[in-house]
Amino acid sequence: PILTRTDVGIHGTGHGDFVRDADENLLYVFHTHYSDSAVQPRRTAVVKAAFSQSDNRIELVMEKESFYYRHVDGSMNLE
Repeated sequence: PILTRTDVGIHGTGHGDFVRDADENLLYVFHTHYSDSAVQPRRTAVVKAAFSQSDNRIELVMEKESFYYRHVDGSMNLE
């Protein structure tokens, strides 16, 4: 996995997708468990990501301190 509970302290980090925001920053959007004791309903989270190069090696870096949840209302429109 590219992001785990050890990284962000949240249960159930799951599959996601990479997208770019309006400023072209790379973001990883993924689902998590609802809480430590309940899986459903899943929650949507976002963390900034970047590629770093050193010594001819490219590494994916997740900016763990940028973690936040996206809030969705009942009609599924992002708030």
